[in-house]
Amino acid sequence: MRSIYFNDPHGIALEASWWVHDATGRRSDYDDDLFFADVDPVPAVTEIRAGKLEWTPTSKLRGDEIVDPV
Repeated sequence: MRSIYFNDPHGIALEASWWVHDATGRRSDYDDDLFFADVDPVPAVTEIRAGKLEWTPTSKLRGDEIVDPV
């Protein structure tokens, strides 16, 4: 991920960021150090890696609306 930080003309801090590598075009591999290299990740990532979650919520974009498949 690359980011640029700047202030708008009114002094509001903004960030523009983008993925250097596309992380969205494949299934999540939580052992892939390219995307999940944090040695102390948030508890949810630790639970996913350990296989403790039975399911995770998903959503898909369709046009401008968010569609929940459940």
